[in-house]
Amino acid sequence: MSLSTVVAVSFALLFLAIAVSFLPLIFRRKLTSHLTVLDDLLLLGRTRSESDKIQGTAVICGGSVAGLFAARVCTDHFTSVVVVEPETWLNTTESESLPEPQYRISHDNVRNLINPRARVMQYTQQHVYQAPSLTILRSLFPEVEEEAALLGATPQPADFKFMPSGITLPVPYEEYEEKTMPKAIFLTRGGFETLLRKLVVKHCPQVQFINGTVTEITPSAADRMVVESVTIQGSKCEKSWQQSAAIVVDATGAAQAGFTRWLGAAGYGAEVPPDPSKSLIDESGLASLRKSYETRRWYITSTYKICPDLQDRLSLPGGFGEPRILYTYTPDVSREDPRTFMFTRIEGDGVLLACGGWSLADRPKTVDQLQKHLASMNPRVPIPDWVHRAVDLLRECEEEATHAEIRIPTCSYIHYHKAKDLPSNFIAVGDAMLRLSPAMGQGCTKAAMDATTLNAHLSRVVVAPQNFKDEKMHSALPSTFSTDFFLTQFRRLDYLWNSTKAQDYGVPGTVPCKGEHAGVGSWRRKYGKYLFQLALKDMRVASKMYHVQHFLAPPTDLFLPSVTYQVLWHVLKTSVGL
Repeated sequence: MSLSTVVAVSFALLFLAIAVSFLPLIFRRKLTSHLTVLDDLLLLGRTRSESDKIQGTAVICGGSVAGLFAARVCTDHFTSVVVVEPETWLNTTESESLPEPQYRISHDNVRNLINPRARVMQYTQQHVYQAPSLTILRSLFPEVEEEAALLGATPQPADFKFMPSGITLPVPYEEYEEKTMPKAIFLTRGGFETLLRKLVVKHCPQVQFINGTVTEITPSAADRMVVESVTIQGSKCEKSWQQSAAIVVDATGAAQAGFTRWLGAAGYGAEVPPDPSKSLIDESGLASLRKSYETRRWYITSTYKICPDLQDRLSLPGGFGEPRILYTYTPDVSREDPRTFMFTRIEGDGVLLACGGWSLADRPKTVDQLQKHLASMNPRVPIPDWVHRAVDLLRECEEEATHAEIRIPTCSYIHYHKAKDLPSNFIAVGDAMLRLSPAMGQGCTKAAMDATTLNAHLSRVVVAPQNFKDEKMHSALPSTFSTDFFLTQFRRLDYLWNSTKAQDYGVPGTVPCKGEHAGVGSWRRKYGKYLFQLALKDMRVASKMYHVQHFLAPPTDLFLPSVTYQVLWHVLKTSVGL
């Protein structure tokens, strides 16, 4: 073999070795793009020129968190945006600040909070917002931090103080400089929606808010695969009217109106033309797309206004300070204690205590009841003394405390990506497509990510010149727009459904999806259990868990060969008592 041949072969082998070494990085990069919104974040806030905007009106059906995020995104792409919201007070200046608590006094002299948002059941409940929610807000609203500060909230490290069975889950502070640690804002659900609505109203004067309800959609006479208009019924019993629509965004939340009302009534979703003598929604059509299960889960939230004198005496970790999460106890189902507890410093000089769990017999509201609740819990690591002391001190403001109790409704997932004949300009965001179990508090961040996905797909739409006419074009959006959007949603959100569902299935009393049983997803529970045990000993594993939980890394990072090997080795050592 000649020297030149040897050199050529050596270079070829070297090139091959380098290429192979980069394959894992390339593969993970692809997964990051497919399974997260991280790449799409760079596209947020880029407003089209007026001449390049998509002609027509974006109709946002629902004005809660998902609808408000979608409306903000659509202002960058459409010539006009309409938000249709049934609750009239949201279209007044009252919506720009948190409403004063209204309550009913029970027979035992407890103030039960009246929910000011009739269609948002969790409005009065504790929420968390993963790191991307603040990143998305910053991209869409440069002034978000100033507005949040007016509510008493400033960005804090995205640390939710997760304590599974009382054990601290490590957070990778050492990976970051203090200034670059992922940040989040800590507000109640009501505070977050108030902030978002105020930002949309201030930043997007072109958005028109209408008090009413979308009752039906009308296909185009020229092309039934395009929605031409929607019918709006005014909130004050006015006559209904038609609103033309370039895109229809279902942001109706738990009502899931697109699925339950509009699509079937307009003849969409069935494999064959609907029979007028039968229900338009049957198991062979739209109904087969929806999966649902019952959690039998309860939450009780108690809110206390803290006077200046008591603020110091509470001796909270880090002082009274900024709104933030102080303690989050999540259950260890293997110890037969399916209860949760959360202690949060909230806006408005308040603290919020949230008790929850599956099939709860006790639903504490008074301080005495809270103390009994905490004393009866079965953690592996005792609840900190400061929690017990602080709860006891809350007696001083107990008379003014308000309480809200809810039962978590059906969790549901509409597999729109499997639909046969959806209109090309219809999409669903937030709970209107996927209503998760609230176990990990992902709903509001999911809505923000839906808007990010929508923005990315709209950014790819090429607008034809105004003097260009094509009789075959009946929509400004591509014929595959809806299909492409729902497929991206599926890739990014399906694992959330499966992981939270698996957790709920591990609790007695959960009613599984039709055709499933409680054993479905048991491997996820077992893997998660051992992964957590490993994270307590290995900061690299803890870091991967943190980043996946905050949507800062693809979920596949938890199943990398290096991680899986460590988990299996941990299981082996545990089984032999090492």
